[in-house]
Amino acid sequence: MRSLDEAAAHIKARRLAPARALCRGVLGRHPGHPRACHLMAVIDLFECAPVAATAWLEKAIAADPTHAGYHCDHGAALASAGRHEDAVTAFQRALALQPKLAFVQFALADSLRALGRERDAMDALILGLEANPVAADAWRKLGEVCIALQR
Repeated sequence: MRSLDEAAAHIKARRLAPARALCRGVLGRHPGHPRACHLMAVIDLFECAPVAATAWLEKAIAADPTHAGYHCDHGAALASAGRHEDAVTAFQRALALQPKLAFVQFALADSLRALGRERDAMDALILGLEANPVAADAWRKLGEVCIALQR
């Protein structure tokens, strides 16, 4: 849908108001359109509104539960809202759909660490680093986890 491609370009350029207007137009014609809901969530995340983003992502997932990106962004919104248990579940759903997404493993590790689950975080970081061995920040986080686990 061309309107959503334009909205995505506006988001990339951080022109959020026109992006929101385009998405609202699509949603007015096609309520619950998954990509439009997803883009509305991305806008809300840029505006530091993770609770609103979570609601949009739940609509996107209801319309298309097979899209790993929706689950990943849902996890990010949940983590931003401090809901790390729910974020872990969302990240795991994304990984069940696309197991090789290193950045999802890294995000999962962050939520696991927030929950005090250092060993599980280490496992997620290792899996992520197997897929993307040049992720310097992940190596740093792995070092921090090893220190926390006294390894």
